[in-house]
Amino acid sequence: MRRYPYVAMSLVAAIGAAGWTVAVVQARQGKPAAPPPPAERAAQPADGDHANPLETLDWLVGDWVATGEETTVEFSCKFTKNRAFLIRSFRTLKKDGAGPSGMQVIAWDPARETIRSWTYDSAGGFGEETWTQSGDRYTIRSKYTLPDGGLGSAVNVLTYVNDDACTWKSVNREIDGEFHPDSPMVVIVRAADEADGLDADKKEGK
Repeated sequence: MRRYPYVAMSLVAAIGAAGWTVAVVQARQGKPAAPPPPAERAAQPADGDHANPLETLDWLVGDWVATGEETTVEFSCKFTKNRAFLIRSFRTLKKDGAGPSGMQVIAWDPARETIRSWTYDSAGGFGEETWTQSGDRYTIRSKYTLPDGGLGSAVNVLTYVNDDACTWKSVNREIDGEFHPDSPMVVIVRAADEADGLDADKKEGK
């Protein structure tokens, strides 16, 4: 069987991705002081309260990008209308053309009392992830069915830096019982808002 790249199971988001050959990029400088890390936000609903545990991931909402020498990874995240789920779409752009794309649904599992997600890629692969949080770090344990029928697993680590940057790394990666090297650390930054740039130009009379 042709071994399919480790694309969607390495999404961190959503998001992001193990098997994506993305080099580490520098986070943008000069940002305001970081807000309180997610651990200081309500990750669990208080007794008698109906707070949404997914609010601890509200900083993921928006458009993000990681740019490497050969591949650029873009993803976009938003809440559903009732804020019961987070939806993340992603795509990879290579120098020789477009790469795989897909989507991820993130939800709070009240039975297991944890965050879970389900990922689907454009080649037919799919998987599920279980999230645990420790401070500003999320450990995402992933199991994936590859398009050729192979089975994979990995532990992905997503770390909040500030509302405009996060890091991602994938370890303990395995496909059909064969271990693969850990991924490099990847820095993912919020994509620039082109609309804001246009508005600024108008104000300056450009």
